Amino acid sequence: MDYLYEIQLDVPLGMRKGNMSLHISNGQVSGELEALGNKESFTGSITNDGVISITGKLVSIVRNIPYKGIGKIQENALQMLLCVQDGSYKLTGHQISKEKGCREDEKVL
Repeated sequence: MDYLYEIQLDVPLGMRKGNMSLHISNGQVSGELEALGNKESFTGSITNDGVISITGKLVSIVRNIPYKGIGKIQENALQMLLCVQDGSYKLTGHQISKEKGCREDEKVL
């Protein structure tokens, strides 16, 4: 299942807006985090109760920032903490779309 979230990322220079796409399949997560003027991929896992763990990097004009993120998805809201070398960044967001895709058992017209 694919999801798109509008996010806010609280970094040392202030709040930054962006988007986060998630693809969830069999407890595995992959996607892209669009923030700080760049779009970077991440991977991770999610439990049945919505606890999500991801690994990726943020890229800014000045540097690459590897992170490990942990958080929770509840209903249409996302809350995470991205742990970086010199601290952590709070990431919050709300779902703006959900792409259902096709099921194998659907009939073709």
